[in-house]
Amino acid sequence: MIDVEYPERQKEWAVFSKRGHGNPAFMLPAAFLLLILMSGTMGFWLFPANEDEGTLHIHLISASEEYESENSLKETKKALEEHDEGVKITASWGEDAGSDLPNIELLGEADLLIVFARRMTLPEDQLNYITQHIEAEKPVIGIRTSSHAFQGFLELDARVFGGDYDGHGDDESVDVSFAEDAEEHPIMNGVDAWNRPGKIYHNPDLGPQTQTLLLGRGLDSDIYEPLAWTNMYGENGRAFYTSMGLPSDFENDNFLRMLNNAISWTTGYELSSFAADGDGP
Repeated sequence: MIDVEYPERQKEWAVFSKRGHGNPAFMLPAAFLLLILMSGTMGFWLFPANEDEGTLHIHLISASEEYESENSLKETKKALEEHDEGVKITASWGEDAGSDLPNIELLGEADLLIVFARRMTLPEDQLNYITQHIEAEKPVIGIRTSSHAFQGFLELDARVFGGDYDGHGDDESVDVSFAEDAEEHPIMNGVDAWNRPGKIYHNPDLGPQTQTLLLGRGLDSDIYEPLAWTNMYGENGRAFYTSMGLPSDFENDNFLRMLNNAISWTTGYELSSFAADGDGP
């Protein structure tokens, strides 16, 4: 997990003040201020620190058969580990609509949760690891079916991602473009507009703490929907969600750069890019 030089608080959560809300409540070292400026402008956020110096611990949850989440996340895991020695990745490889997540207890030690699962019905003891991560307001990234990942915790969509999943359209060609004022967001660094296939997920009413980054227009349906956004949840939590996530998306440099940047933005960890020069998973 990430360790930051923070005298007398090595195992506490360091709380950073929201940029644009006046002077910080307490004095911050220059390194912390730089992290704030690099990581965006929305809300308060928490930066975990413990004894594993310089390590970002990511836990993956995979259980989305139609979109081949296991293959995509395993390739992403491999690329992340190859490109950044400071990243530690553990995983729970489950089954679509299944009832078991092996190794889910390792989430308790993780900084970041990445979810790509669909309609799992988990026993209470396993679901508790997920809800405890949320209660601690730790960073979360959701991919496509994660909006309805857990039948016993469907509020994950609105509460954490700020989403409003309401079904999807038919397969069609989709033009991906920047939302208003989104192109300068850190998650969009190095990302260009592109075209992709797929069913557009409908999210008609995003939460008040969201910022839409990408929009999708169906070339057959002429429907516009948000495809990627950030959300500030609770008092301090950072989340990112994208309704994209097809196997072909994980072969697209724009998608990979976005995912790379989202890891950095949600955690404050300066991740070495695994998407540069077409060298992604």
